[in-house]
Amino acid sequence: DRTITAVVIGCGDAFINRYCATLEQRVNLETLKLIVADRWPIDKLAANKIELAQKSGETDSATRLQTLYDKFRTMLARRPEYITYLDLSNKDDLLWYKRLTADIVFVLVPDDIHVWYANDWLKRATLVIVEKPYDRDVVSAQRFEQVLQQMARVNGERFAFTNVVCVDHYLAKIAKYVLQSENESLRRQIGAIKRIEFSLCEAGGVEPWRAPALEAGMIYDLFCHVLAQASPFIKLESFLS
Repeated sequence: DRTITAVVIGCGDAFINRYCATLEQRVNLETLKLIVADRWPIDKLAANKIELAQKSGETDSATRLQTLYDKFRTMLARRPEYITYLDLSNKDDLLWYKRLTADIVFVLVPDDIHVWYANDWLKRATLVIVEKPYDRDVVSAQRFEQVLQQMARVNGERFAFTNVVCVDHYLAKIAKYVLQSENESLRRQIGAIKRIEFSLCEAGGVEPWRAPALEAGMIYDLFCHVLAQASPFIKLESFLS
């Protein structure tokens, strides 16, 4: 029944679009203390995101971002005892951030610095959730996995183990579908899967504000969503056989 502490690293599109509303519900129930941290003051950060959307011709996206950031600022003003924003370019805020401990941490920064931030929270948080993938660089991701394995080996001896989970945010959109896949009648309707094909359908070109996320390639950024949809129907034995 205690109030838990959650830290969100990255106040960009992922937080504003996918996490903010759900976390606000817990804040309003006074069961969650929320700390959101990013590298700029909130006004500068919001203005930059909105400007990028406007420059790419995404008028609707810019309007939506403006509305969401305004709502977030209202949250900050209305519930200061339960929600805090930390500007990591501010020395005092950064010092406070470095001393924080948390029940759960959401790493929502760009892919190429996932491991850097996640590693900083080992031994400081009970659970760290990293949006897919661990890191854009395979070697960095593998080294991070080795660190986690080492922590598991010494668990309970020198420090508490921090659980780290890498999630695909698309799962929230297909949760009902995933649960239905466990239904045997649905499996019979679909039948045995012999081959999976997919198409990437976009209304237009890649918007400038979205381009950095695709620098490592379309397969790197998008194929995990395909796997997320297919995985409920595929048994490990199918691959092994």
